[in-house]
Amino acid sequence: MMIGTPTQLRLAENIGTVTVAETSLTLSTQVKSHGVVFDPKLSFDSHVSAVYKGCNYHIWALRHIRRVLPLDVAKTCF
Repeated sequence: MMIGTPTQLRLAENIGTVTVAETSLTLSTQVKSHGVVFDPKLSFDSHVSAVYKGCNYHIWALRHIRRVLPLDVAKTCF
C-alpha cells in the first residue's frame, strides 16, 4: 500500500506493482494490521466502517439469545 498526501497519491496512481527482492508485489488499497484497517490517506474511514459492521453483527447475534438470558444480564447487554 502506498501512503501519502493526495497530491503524492495522484502522481503515483498508475503504479500497480512494486518489485522487492526480485519479487513483484501488487499494491493494495487497504491493509489490516493488528485489527486496524489502514487506507492510503490514513483517514481511518475504512477502520471505522469495519468496526461499525462488527458491532452491528454482534448486536444482531445477541438478539438471538436474548430470551434465554436472565433479566439482569440482558440489561447490561442491551
